[in-house]
Amino acid sequence: MTSSINIAIESNEFAKIKRGSQLIAESIHRIINTLPGERPGNPTFGCEIRRINFDQNDFLTQRAGEFFIRQAIMRHEPRVELTNVTFLANYNTHVLEIKLFFRIKEEHKQLYTMTEVIPI
Repeated sequence: MTSSINIAIESNEFAKIKRGSQLIAESIHRIINTLPGERPGNPTFGCEIRRINFDQNDFLTQRAGEFFIRQAIMRHEPRVELTNVTFLANYNTHVLEIKLFFRIKEEHKQLYTMTEVIPI
C-alpha cells in the first residue's frame, strides 16, 4: 500500500505535511473548481458545475449540479465513493454551498464531509 504525502507551506512559513483525507479533500476541491478545458494538457479534467451558475435554484438545477459533481469525481478521483451531495443557496452572500459526503474506499467505514462554496 502506498501513502500519499504532500507538503504545503502555510502563511506562517512552516511546512505542513498532508496525508490521506486531507489530500483527497484538496483533490476534490481542485476538481470542482476547475472547468473542463482549463487545465493545459488535460482538457477533460474538471467539473461542469459552473454551467448552472446563473440558473434558477430549483430541484432540477440541483440535480444537474449533483450529476456534474458525481461525474467529475468518479472520473478524476477513483479513491473516493461519493455518498451524498446537498446544496444550500445563500442569497444574502450570493453563494451556493455544496456539501459533499464521501468515503475513502481503502478505509471502508470512515465518512468525511467537506463544503465547497461557489458564487451565484
